[in-house]
Amino acid sequence: MPSILQVALDTPLHRLFDYRLPDDAGTVQPGSLVEVPFGRTRQVGIALGPVADSTVGAGKLRDVIRVLDDRPALSPDILRLAQFCADYYHYPLGAILLATLPPRLKNATPFVADTPWLVLTEAGQAAEPGARARAQRALLDALRAAPQARDVLRAQKQGRHAAALVAAGWAAWTSAPPPQPTRHGRPSRPRPPPGSRPRSMRCCPQWGNSASTWSTASPAAARASCICA
Repeated sequence: MPSILQVALDTPLHRLFDYRLPDDAGTVQPGSLVEVPFGRTRQVGIALGPVADSTVGAGKLRDVIRVLDDRPALSPDILRLAQFCADYYHYPLGAILLATLPPRLKNATPFVADTPWLVLTEAGQAAEPGARARAQRALLDALRAAPQARDVLRAQKQGRHAAALVAAGWAAWTSAPPPQPTRHGRPSRPRPPPGSRPRSMRCCPQWGNSASTWSTASPAAARASCICA
């Protein structure tokens, strides 16, 4: 039997909508944003959780297009507040939930990240998530070893855990990862390209500082003839 996900959409209808969840989508947290087909269009909706059965026939269920894991899910408090407002004011739950989102989050277009690296902050060095936050703890341990690429985290379904760490101030997105320290505690320097001038020969008076001299001598000949190598 396929997994069925109940989704709230921004419509004037007092009902929720059932969609078939693809097998490769994994577990969808309640409050996650999803892109689904609706009529001849597509809409961004709020996943409310799985259901055991649907009033829609299995042959008529439509698939969830994509789980929008590049943006944070709505918190349980927001979901409870929206349900209270829907019951009290007799207003569609989907319209209330989608009204809590800024316009950009209701646009399913993927975000183009100019900060592709997740790094640990100073507060994250000593952070200790709760006992139930095993995924966040594992991600923190990975960040303590090395920065993590956004694309890799997205492929591993770690987007919401990364968003939680950023919200807590334990991690931050940056445009480039910081240099990794070596065993001496100093940042490692990139190796010079092959065929470049050896550092130990920069002061050699025999070869001088002429660029044309270096361009005509091979590195092997330079090392053999240099008196300061």
